Amino acid sequence: MPSRSPIAALALTLLALISPAGPASAQPARRPANIDDEALELPAPAGLAAAATARAGGTDPSVSQLPPAAALALLVAPAGSLSLGGTSGGRVERAAAIAPTSASRWAFMPHIPARQTTYGVDEMRGFLDRIGAAVRPCRRGAQLRVGNISLVAGGPSPWHKSHQAGRDVDVAPMLLDRSGKSLPADDYVVLDKNGNSGDGSRRKFDAKCTLRLAQAIAEDTIAPAQHIFLSRGLRALLLREAKRSRLDEGLVARISEMVRQPSDSAPHDDHLHIRLYCSDQDRRWGCLDRGPMRSWVVRDDAGYGRHIAQLASLAGHEALPVRRGATSLLGRLQTTLAVPALAARLLDADADVRRLALQGLTALGDQAAAEAMLAALGRVEDDALAVHLFGVARRLRAASMLAAARALLIDPAVALRPLVRARAGEALMLQAIAALRGSQPTPPPEAIEPLVAAAQCELPAVQRAADEALQLATAYCPQPEVGADAALRPVERQASPSEAAAAWAAFWQRNRTRPWTAWVGEGLHSRGVALLRPDAPARADVPTLVAALRHPSPVVVVNAARLLAFLTGAQPTARAGAAAAWQAWFRKHRREYPAAAAVAKPTAAASTRHKSARRVGRRAPGKR
Repeated sequence: MPSRSPIAALALTLLALISPAGPASAQPARRPANIDDEALELPAPAGLAAAATARAGGTDPSVSQLPPAAALALLVAPAGSLSLGGTSGGRVERAAAIAPTSASRWAFMPHIPARQTTYGVDEMRGFLDRIGAAVRPCRRGAQLRVGNISLVAGGPSPWHKSHQAGRDVDVAPMLLDRSGKSLPADDYVVLDKNGNSGDGSRRKFDAKCTLRLAQAIAEDTIAPAQHIFLSRGLRALLLREAKRSRLDEGLVARISEMVRQPSDSAPHDDHLHIRLYCSDQDRRWGCLDRGPMRSWVVRDDAGYGRHIAQLASLAGHEALPVRRGATSLLGRLQTTLAVPALAARLLDADADVRRLALQGLTALGDQAAAEAMLAALGRVEDDALAVHLFGVARRLRAASMLAAARALLIDPAVALRPLVRARAGEALMLQAIAALRGSQPTPPPEAIEPLVAAAQCELPAVQRAADEALQLATAYCPQPEVGADAALRPVERQASPSEAAAAWAAFWQRNRTRPWTAWVGEGLHSRGVALLRPDAPARADVPTLVAALRHPSPVVVVNAARLLAFLTGAQPTARAGAAAAWQAWFRKHRREYPAAAAVAKPTAAASTRHKSARRVGRRAPGKR
């Protein structure tokens, strides 16, 4: 590969930083389900780094006044390999070509070089040299055999869902031949739970030398490993050998913690999959560790905190390219430590900076990001951004979403800037209604009041959405009464918007201090569900409510299920839906809930049906 000039390298790196759609955002191609996939895990906690950032004061003012060229230079990663993103969605920049030297005590399996999966982070070569050297003295002829690492640029490969960031490597377990001699693996050999091969070759799992390998991995402090993926059966043999050999208890506990079978992929009964942690250097530029942080691994959290403080200051630099680059990098780090700086950039004068900040908070996807979005909602002047902020915060289930939706619906003039209110008020109010509608199965009173306020809105779409959400939440039907028996049958005329708004205002005035079960019971009763006491539903109403689940109205079905959950304490689930789940549950518990006659006064039509049913059900004389 021809060498680049320092200026060209700087320009290309800055272009990658500033571009909102780079290789990191590419989606991996779909692969067959039988391909070996390693477990995906949640991000590791960053408590120590948070403390370091707090000590650092959150920003580094010394860099905010730098000339643009000097500030841009701080956004260029140092030379060498760079692992970016996670192991199942990342890439490698300037990957090292991993190959054994004459002094190495390991070798690739013969078919691996042709795959071109021999690239990884710089520290991978030294790591393989060290663990290979540790295994070599175990037995005469013992040699570590290595499989896939990563492609030259990382990313997806035909053989793995992970191995995308240069930090994963497969190695064969140590094997014995039929005479008990060490046998270096030329290919993967599937081993059963007793360590025997099933291909007739009578090869066996060498627990002693594989334990030596696991020990070397667990003790390596230069390139610490996070995981050793291995099948449960082989793991049990490994730990049994550790107990037999009287290995140090602390080291055995460390190996036991690291070695495990992944939960969502192949069992790893033919190889060990080793995953290295991000180096301190790579972590500062977007390398993402997933899953647990081992207690014995030492990280430079203080340096990481100082780096984020520096980026936070650069994100507020007066030079636009600096702000874009720093904001993009802060988002790539996916850490809560970057949330304050990203939230501040939501108010930036440049649309690209605002978009990059939103992308970073969305990628982080935790409560801190969601709360920052809601906090910025009332300050942004970009109407499209305001709608996106609210929508993403709703998807992330922000803890203060109910309060934000309530404030937006009850008094949008206070919650939003005039410009946003004029252009995006309707879209935001619809988002708020959707958030409150999602507070099922038991919406609290503070969710009903803002919906009633929205029903008084002059915007037809908001009125309709509020009316639908209120009906789902209360089962009440804001229709004008038709006839003397309107309380027992569905009404026949649709209420006008003004009639519905007045009906909802009157409903809330009557019911704001009553329990929600009274709203729902009376609402169901007005829709034809004959409860014994609509204002106080009881266990005797369970059979009636189960029958109501066949009702064609989703309002009836949703609220009948809510009442059933309240009265029985059960929450049955089924793929076929709530009605099928409750009906299956009721078949098992029917004797606990005997049917009772309704006490409500029936209509004339209902009386006629009841008499006919009695005549049909009357037994003939002399018949049993």
